[in-house]
Amino acid sequence: MKLKNSYNSIARFATGNPFRTHHCINLKQLGWLEFQQQLKINQLAIAHKILYQPAKTPILSTLIYPYHNLKSLRSAHKLVNIDKANNKAGDSLFSNTVGKNWNLLPSELSTVPSITLFKKKLKLFLKTQWLCPCTNPD
Repeated sequence: MKLKNSYNSIARFATGNPFRTHHCINLKQLGWLEFQQQLKINQLAIAHKILYQPAKTPILSTLIYPYHNLKSLRSAHKLVNIDKANNKAGDSLFSNTVGKNWNLLPSELSTVPSITLFKKKLKLFLKTQWLCPCTNPD
């Protein structure tokens, strides 16, 4: 929470807007994503490195691994195993949250082999989907 507040304060300082200006307005003026979206980009970038360059991340490769099914599925190229959690703490584990987010990506994003291109496309994808959770309570 403190990091999110600092992120929003930096955005307000960079835009020069008054204190009462909503953080979404500041972020939009700077072209930044909301803090949770930025966090998702970083997590999915780590997942991309684990899945596409497992030799460079041998320890992390034990956290996330591709799903292998005996049947041929159309979406099999992008699936990641998600371990079943017995409680809320288990649901918030890195492997579960990243696995769920990875499986929600469209196939044109999850199949990009280059990490820099993946980050650019992911940021553009999240910008087009992002609506302020404060002003759009759905």
